[in-house]
Amino acid sequence: MIIYEENGPVDKEELEELFLQLEWQSGKYGGRLYHAVKNSGYYVTARNSGQELVGLISALDDGAINVYIPYALVHPDYQHRGIGKNMMKKLLDHYRDFLRITLISYSESTAFYQTNGFSACPEQVPMELSHFPKPES
Repeated sequence: MIIYEENGPVDKEELEELFLQLEWQSGKYGGRLYHAVKNSGYYVTARNSGQELVGLISALDDGAINVYIPYALVHPDYQHRGIGKNMMKKLLDHYRDFLRITLISYSESTAFYQTNGFSACPEQVPMELSHFPKPES
């Protein structure tokens, strides 16, 4: 059984563990990651029956028009069980009156987002200024 909670408690260590399971660089910055999630406008956690964090989706918003989703992830052992879809449904319901919800997807995840109503914006290019270390070749 998976338990979903909106803006519930999370701790630095469990965030690090979840992010590192997916090899996301953010997991190497536990203190910053914790601060980022706790200061999101809204987030949903997914926990298994042992209360382990197995999923997270978070969003930042401007209070009226725009929402940005920086994190949407499910532990590899729990993927393809509807957890991401359920968290996304809660987030989209929470922001149903906003005019734009934006995210940047890895290419292997685009089908998931498309099944949740998102579409690519060919006239727009995602850009970033990253201070993460460059991966070693």
